[in-house]
Amino acid sequence: QVSKTPVPDQQQVLRLGIDGNGQYSTAFDVGTGSDDNRHLLRLVGLYRDGMFVPGGSLGGRSFTPMDLFDVQRIEVLRGPQGALYGRNAVGGAINVVTNKPDFQTSGSVTASYARFDRVEGEAILNLPVDDVLAFRFGAAYTHQSKGYVFNPTRNEYIDNEKYLGLKGQMRLRFNDRSNFNLSVDHFNWEAPPLLLVVAIPVGRNVNYPNGIFQDRRQI
Repeated sequence: QVSKTPVPDQQQVLRLGIDGNGQYSTAFDVGTGSDDNRHLLRLVGLYRDGMFVPGGSLGGRSFTPMDLFDVQRIEVLRGPQGALYGRNAVGGAINVVTNKPDFQTSGSVTASYARFDRVEGEAILNLPVDDVLAFRFGAAYTHQSKGYVFNPTRNEYIDNEKYLGLKGQMRLRFNDRSNFNLSVDHFNWEAPPLLLVVAIPVGRNVNYPNGIFQDRRQI
C-alpha cells in the first residue's frame, strides 16, 4: 500500500537520493546516513510505471533523467513487495509513475537558468485525435558550459554537461477498463567524468598554480 502518514521510526522510512552530478539516483535509509554501492542490486526495488529498472548510466541500478521526466507521482512502498514487483523488493519498492496521454489538448513549457551558465528546459504536448486515440510528446534539454574544475590546457571546464531527451507516447482506449499504452524514449547525455585524474608536475604546489592537466575524453 502507498502510505502518506508519518512513520515514527525513521529507520523504516525510504528516501530517494539523487547525487549532484545527476548520474546516480538510488534509495537509502534515512536513519543510517550511509551510502551504498550502486553497481549492486539492492533490497529496495526501483521501477518506472511498474517496470523494473535493471541498470543505470554505469551499469548499476539508478534512475536516469528520462525516468524522472514528466512524472505524475512517486510511490514509496514499505516492506516486502515481492508479490507485486517480484525480485529485489524485499525491503520495499519505489515506483515512478509518469503521465500518460489523456483526451484533452494541453501543453507546457518550462525553462530555468542557474549558476555555471546552466540552462534547462522542458516541453510537453498532449494531442488527442479522437475519443480512442491520443498522443503525448515531451522533450528535455540541459546545457552547462561551466563548472568547478577548469582545464587551462584544453581551455574548458571538465564538469560541463549536455543532455537532450525525447519521449513519445501513444494511447488506445478501448473502453473504461481497457487501454493500450506505447511509450518510446531516447536521450543523449554528455555528463561530467566520474573519476578525475590530476597530474601535478614535480616541484609544483598541491594547489595547482598552473592548473590541472587531464583529458576528460580518456576517462
